Amino acid sequence: MTISRGDIVEVNFLLPNGDFKPHPVIVLSDTLIQEIDNCFICTMITSKEIDDEASFHLTDNMFSKPPKKKCQVRCQLLTFVPEKQMIRKISSLKKTYVDKIALKVFQTCLSDISDNE
Repeated sequence: MTISRGDIVEVNFLLPNGDFKPHPVIVLSDTLIQEIDNCFICTMITSKEIDDEASFHLTDNMFSKPPKKKCQVRCQLLTFVPEKQMIRKISSLKKTYVDKIALKVFQTCLSDISDNE
């Protein structure tokens, strides 16, 4: 299976409660990570409606093949997924939105956004 940045794939995702559940994720990494480590950096997609600072809401026009339910990205739920753990490719996102999600992940998880300095 050929996987690229922006693809939505189903994987056994480790949830915060310690359980594993087949779940869709968006591939954020490029091919360099795959070539070096045979894995991908991904973030989880959920159909639960959560409206917080870590959410990135998805709309049908962002997908190559829209999902059956409304969904959103959980920008704080990042994982490394080995290629062999990917179950199937579901769809993909347009590059513009993958870039926006990557920026949101950075802002949510990796940057200090306080203006107190």
